[in-house]
Order: sequence, then structure tokens, then C-alpha cells
Amino acid sequence: VFHAVRVGGPSPADIMVSAYLGDGGEVVIVAINEGSEAVNVPIAISGETVPSAMVPHLTSASENWAEGAPIAVTDGSLPAVLPAMSVTTFVSE
Repeated sequence: VFHAVRVGGPSPADIMVSAYLGDGGEVVIVAINEGSEAVNVPIAISGETVPSAMVPHLTSASENWAEGAPIAVTDGSLPAVLPAMSVTTFVSE
């Protein structure tokens, strides 16, 4: 059973971001882009559990939980590319 605690912070217009810390130390970030344009959003990760990389899983009109290549977290920043009208779930490695 996965237990998680929600953590959060501010996000730009048309973008909703929530983050969760699992009881095993895993980090999960859910980013929703409600806009009609793709956006680049740096997501700051701080605290005791900063992963070295996050794996994106994309859900959109044409994708369903499509796993992407790991994205490096550098200096506590995840450079997220969010396609238009999509939900991207990032899971720590």
C-alpha cells in the first residue's frame, strides 16, 4: 500500500502542480496543463528528498500514461515540458 503526503507551492496560470512524498521516500509530481499551448516549467524540488532524476508519464488526447526518458534534476530544479491539454506525472527514480 502506497501512503503519500501532499506538498505544494505556487504555479503559473493554466498550470496546476501538486507533489507527493511517499512513505518510502519516493517523490511524485503531477503537473496539469489546461492551456492550448505547450509550456516549459521549471519545477523546484527542495527538502531532504531531492531525487537525481524523474521519469515522466504523459496522459493527453493521444497518449495514455506514456513513459518518457528520465529527466535530470539539477540544483533542485526539474525542467518540465508540459504539452497542451495534458497531465504529466513525474516519478522519482
